[in-house]
Amino acid sequence: MKYNKFIEVLGSRVSDISFVSKAQSKDDTRYMMNFMYCEDNKIIATDGRRAHMVGLTEDEILFWGFKNDTFYKFLKGTKSYVWLAEIDNTESNMIYPNIKRVIPGKEDTKTVDFINPSKRINFYENLKNIYDVIPRSSGLDIGYLFDLPKDIPFKAFISKELRPILLESNSLTAVIMPRMLD
Repeated sequence: MKYNKFIEVLGSRVSDISFVSKAQSKDDTRYMMNFMYCEDNKIIATDGRRAHMVGLTEDEILFWGFKNDTFYKFLKGTKSYVWLAEIDNTESNMIYPNIKRVIPGKEDTKTVDFINPSKRINFYENLKNIYDVIPRSSGLDIGYLFDLPKDIPFKAFISKELRPILLESNSLTAVIMPRMLD
C-alpha cells in the first residue's frame, strides 16, 4: 500500500476523528471499509453494521489537507493528536460504500435524548430512553452506543419500523443498522 502523504490532526477535532475511526471494519473481505473516507467535507467510516462521521469546515479541510473522495488510514491516536495516512488509490480503484443510502430520514421518528456518560452507572438510565422506543425486533447492538463520545448530548431518531437509528450531535453523526432477530 502506498501513501501519498501523512496528516497530523491536533486540537479539538482529535476526539472526533478518533470517534469516526471506531467504525472502521477489520474484515479483510471488505477491504475498502478498513479505512476512513472523505466525502462532501465529512470523514466517514463504516463496518457495515454502523457508520460514524464528522463534518469538517472548509477551513479545516484546507488546513489539514484532506481531499474529498479520498481514503485515509488511521495510524495512531492519543488524546492530543491523530495521525492519518492518505492512501494512494490509483492502482486499486477502491470504491467506498454509499453511506447516504443508509442514513434514515427524520420523518416519522421519535426523538430521544441520549448521553454516553463518563460514569457507567448513568449509562443505563440513558439507554432506557432508547430501549423504550426501539422496535423489539431491531437487534440493536448496544455496544455501539459505548463508542459515542463521553458526556456529549446526542439526539437519537428512532423509527417504529425496522430502520437504522440515527444519532446526531453538532458535527458528529452515528448510524446503527438494525439486525433482524428470530
